[in-house]
Amino acid sequence: MTDGRIKRGAALLLGGNILQAIVGFSAQIVLLRHLLPEDVGRFVLVLASASLIQSLISLRVNVLAIRARQEDLDNGLEERYRCCIAWEMIFSTGLTILWLWIAGLLNIWAGVLLLALSISHWADHNRSFYERKMPYGQIAYIETGSQLFGHGSAIVLILLGTGAAALYLRELLTVLVRTIGFSIVGALPLIRLRFLSRDEWKSLVREAAPVWLNNPTPRTPNKPETVMIISRLNMPSPNPS
Repeated sequence: MTDGRIKRGAALLLGGNILQAIVGFSAQIVLLRHLLPEDVGRFVLVLASASLIQSLISLRVNVLAIRARQEDLDNGLEERYRCCIAWEMIFSTGLTILWLWIAGLLNIWAGVLLLALSISHWADHNRSFYERKMPYGQIAYIETGSQLFGHGSAIVLILLGTGAAALYLRELLTVLVRTIGFSIVGALPLIRLRFLSRDEWKSLVREAAPVWLNNPTPRTPNKPETVMIISRLNMPSPNPS
């Protein structure tokens, strides 16, 4: 890939991020006028719980994949990394379900959000192999398109009277569109899942330990959602009619 294409792709990525921020902020204003503080609070609690568990369990394989040599990936390391990502998703999802049940937060909408976060974890980590090619332009289009679709859907849903469900469905729709987009460009190939041996897990943990210890909780709840619950407490309740 030429330097010119890389620069254009990077510019598209930056512009897409700015557009996402503007549209996201505007969408939050609309959502705030139709949601109760307890609705947003419950959403943030579920989001924070699931994100924290995923962060603590993750071995940061996405970072390892970016740093790995291509010859090592071709010699079986990529398959091992992809299996690790899948098992991380399965284990963190099960642990999060248990925690939400203990905390009394488990319901159908918590399940929808957890499904979105689990798919996102799997897809975002797997696409790191694709990002090694630096296709920033395609990444920008997919990321921005999925975010715009998610926010637009949330506004439509909230105006139709779905209430807090719009928050959960927005996350799921955004993730599904993003995952489909990356699948179309070949960034998310399916593999045959297998159990990793004890030695393979030990090797992965040793390799990932420095990266994990450097930043054990890189994922945090979306900042707009945190701002939503704080600001919403100071706003009048929406008209129930």
